[in-house]
This record gives sequence, structure tokens and C-alpha cells, in this order.
Amino acid sequence: MCGWPLTTWVPSATLLEPRSYPSLRLGRFDVTSLRAILLLQLATTLPLVGLIWFVQVVAYPLFARVAAADFPAYHEAHSRLITYVVAPLMLGELLGAIAWLFWPLDGVPQAVAWVGAALAVGAWIVTVFVSIPQHNLLARGFDARALDVLLVTNWSRTAAWTVRGAMLLWVLAVVMKTRE
Repeated sequence: MCGWPLTTWVPSATLLEPRSYPSLRLGRFDVTSLRAILLLQLATTLPLVGLIWFVQVVAYPLFARVAAADFPAYHEAHSRLITYVVAPLMLGELLGAIAWLFWPLDGVPQAVAWVGAALAVGAWIVTVFVSIPQHNLLARGFDARALDVLLVTNWSRTAAWTVRGAMLLWVLAVVMKTRE
């Protein structure tokens, strides 16, 4: 018992059999912690893949079409609202990627976890050191150069999340096949 009324951690032998790794049990719901790590990564990375493609192809290019007088308010609303969606997804993704380094999945090479973590960290680095500073410039008013930098450098985040999403779908396929 962990001290919570409906929660217990149950140790066991292999990932693909019931109770193979510590399990979180909430009433009738039971999921191994390793499956939870994979589900967390899928549930955060796949939405980020769709979101980053939307931002790259639709949202950022449309910045150039907003009237100069309206741009600061538009950009402030965009930045505030997208943060509500992106921040929890990025945080959950990073936590899942780090957890996967410590608790590898059976049948999946550990190098895959390291590549996944590197892609997640890379997206964070570009976000913090490139995207946010460019958004800070845009917050003062439309700046074509800042937008160009965003459009060009955002391709690295788009690539990182796309590769990470494809990799996680491959991992899911491996885990499901191993289970057959």
C-alpha cells in the first residue's frame, strides 16, 4: 500500500504478462508503470506532432497577415492561449522521456529511449533559447525578421516531434507484437 486508499504498487516479473512491473491499481483499473510511461509519451507527443505542424503551416505564416495595429493584441492572445495547450504536453512528454531512460521496455532497444529523450530535450532547447526570444520580440510588434527566424527554426521542432511520434508508434507496435 502506498498510503492512498485505492492505490497499491504490485511488483512482478515481465512487462507483457499481468503484474510484470509495478502496477498502479485504482479500483478495477490496473496498468503497469511501464505501460503508463509509454501511454504518457503517446498521449503527449502525438498531440504535439499535430500541433507543431499546425503552427508551422498555418499559425506562424498567418502572423504576417495580421494588421500592424492589431498584431500586439493578436500575438499576446496567441502566446497566452497556446501556452495552455503546449506547456502541459511538453512537460508530460519530457517527464515520460526521462522516466523511460530509467525503466526501459522489454523488446525495445535502450538506444531508442535515449534518442527519444534527445529529441524531447532538443525541442525544449529550441523552444527556450530560440522560439521564446523570437516571440518576445514579436510581443513588441510585428517583426518580419523574428517571424522568419521562427519559421526557419521551428522546422527543427517539427522534425523532432514528428520523428519522436513515429518512433513511439513503432515502439507501440513492438510492444503489441511481443504481446501476441
